[in-house]
Amino acid sequence: MRPTEKSVTCVGYLSVIEEEIGQVGGLLMLNVQARPVEFHCTAPVKPSRAQEVLYGVTLQAYVTEQIAATLIAKTKLSPSFFVTDSHEVWLSQTESSIPTIFVPSTGSVSDAERIRAYGSSRTSGVGFDISGVEAFVANDRVADKSLVTDFWSEYGQGLEFCEPFERIREALAEAHGNQGGKKRVA
Repeated sequence: MRPTEKSVTCVGYLSVIEEEIGQVGGLLMLNVQARPVEFHCTAPVKPSRAQEVLYGVTLQAYVTEQIAATLIAKTKLSPSFFVTDSHEVWLSQTESSIPTIFVPSTGSVSDAERIRAYGSSRTSGVGFDISGVEAFVANDRVADKSLVTDFWSEYGQGLEFCEPFERIREALAEAHGNQGGKKRVA
């Protein structure tokens, strides 16, 4: 009997970045050999002036959440967990059945500080180290920390934990023909 695609053990890396052409998202699913088994990206999303006015300061978070939901809906595989470098994506996934961990990007110290500062609120989390990288799980999902670290100790040996985000950025630049001006959306 041949295993179904759903039975592939994998991890999903999800990132949303802002480019001159708008916000774009990428979701890269890697198997235990760190090889891509699925990749999805969105077309650029550039809100209209009316949306900017109506959503105000919540617009960026809303667009990021919509991009993440679209990417996750496209997946054929069910990952063991998701890793994201977007605070908004992490917040939108705290209710998901699939664990999602947040890894603030280098230079995004404010995200990590913000998470620690909020204590027990929805935007807070429990920090932990994985392969020398600071990561967070939601306060009410502390058990996810063990799942992620156990998985990584078994399959992640010799792999750089955050390297797949660079693959996503390069793939998005290639897909959208934009080699410069990339900036991570927090």
